[in-house]
Amino acid sequence: MAEQQLRPMVIHYRPRRLLLLVSLLLLILLALVFGCYWLGYDKGFQAQQQTEQQLSEVREQYHRALAQLSELQADLDNALTDNKVQHIVQQQVREEIVANESKIRELQQDVAFYRSAIDPGDESGLAVYSLDIVATEQPDRFHYRLTLIQRVARHKVLRGGLQVYVVGTQNGQVKEFPLKALSESVDSEEIELRFKYFQNIVGEMMLPQGFAPKELRVIAKSRGRVAQVTNQAYPWRVEESK
Repeated sequence: MAEQQLRPMVIHYRPRRLLLLVSLLLLILLALVFGCYWLGYDKGFQAQQQTEQQLSEVREQYHRALAQLSELQADLDNALTDNKVQHIVQQQVREEIVANESKIRELQQDVAFYRSAIDPGDESGLAVYSLDIVATEQPDRFHYRLTLIQRVARHKVLRGGLQVYVVGTQNGQVKEFPLKALSESVDSEEIELRFKYFQNIVGEMMLPQGFAPKELRVIAKSRGRVAQVTNQAYPWRVEESK
């Protein structure tokens, strides 16, 4: 077997060609990197422009909405103001109507009062025109007002006396208290009467504790040649204070 002889292989080393190849690869790589960067920058710039445009549109819509809201708020304020003014006017009109009606009632009462005092009608002489009991803030204290008139064709000064008693129950028993015992403004059991047309007896009374009033008994007497006595009982009716 013949021994094979090894032949030497000659490899030519070309550094310029290798350098050129490496440079070419670097240029290709740089071109790819630059292309990707430019493509991304262009896309990002376009996206930024679109975002800024959308943001500008949103801002315009926001400002338009604020303007519309301001107009609606102004319209609402005007409507509320008009409604309040209308309500105030209506309230004032109602109050004026009530006040006028109250004045009319008072005038009618005054006319009826003076007519009854001037025109004797079927009844003549001394008479009780009205008796009012009005509540106060204290449960057992009351205002009272008693009006007496003289019904005659020719009015002269009437002189006489008045006695008022509060009748009720206390501890299951019937009790009767003269007005003098209940009112500080009365200093005598018989109140002096002296008037030509009418006389008002006014004051406050304080009821005893545990006393339940039922009625008031009024005795009025006139003196003179034609003396007259009127004795009447009035139920205990209390009006609320105005």
